[in-house]
Amino acid sequence: MIEGIVNNFDEPIIKLDLMLSSDILKKISAVVDTGFNGYISIPANLIGESDWDFIGTEEYELANGEIVEEKVYIGKIIFDGDELQVFSLTNRSTDVLIGTKVLKNKILKVDFKNSRVIIES
Repeated sequence: MIEGIVNNFDEPIIKLDLMLSSDILKKISAVVDTGFNGYISIPANLIGESDWDFIGTEEYELANGEIVEEKVYIGKIIFDGDELQVFSLTNRSTDVLIGTKVLKNKILKVDFKNSRVIIES
């Protein structure tokens, strides 16, 4: 089970580990974004710290309707105690986003009233 918080901007936030290389784990905060149907989106500067493999580019649509093209990398994260291989989009913000592909087969509970996030199997 993963427990997180709802922050002051009403965003559900959890902690997870990015496996930047075989011997470097980086604990980060991530926004759970149910409107993002990919795996993970991370700032380009974090990709620069990793040995993740570039696999191409992908166009996707932002919430405001803008179409953007970003680089796609393959890497690993630790999520709910499991090592997962993920496709990661780069982004131009400072936020890490967790998408619905990572949440597949999980139960997500967001309690805005009590500022709690729970993800369980």
